[in-house]
Amino acid sequence: AALQAQADTKEWLRATAIDQNDVFTLQEDSGSRWTRPPSPFVKCNYDASFNPHTHQVTGGWVIRDTEGKALSWGSARLRTVRSPLEAEGEALLFALQQSWSRAPLKWSTGGDDNFE
Repeated sequence: AALQAQADTKEWLRATAIDQNDVFTLQEDSGSRWTRPPSPFVKCNYDASFNPHTHQVTGGWVIRDTEGKALSWGSARLRTVRSPLEAEGEALLFALQQSWSRAPLKWSTGGDDNFE
């Protein structure tokens, strides 16, 4: 599943003509820019989409090093929940589970709500 998520993400990056090495410079909806983690940490950013009609959640994450280089990323359809806040929690849990096996032990998280 993780390899499929990586393949899907790479395909999306190619289709939208975004260089994956430049992804960290994109602005989030809040207008803030991605901030680098202090060395020797990596940073795991995550987000969720919530469909209020079906209650379906889709979560995504990306791990970047101190230079902003994407080291690992993925997305998945997650379980149904009752609220956008619960959706963010599911996305955080998904990101943590996926990133533990892919990154050094020193890392921090950042969602769209700036939980770091």
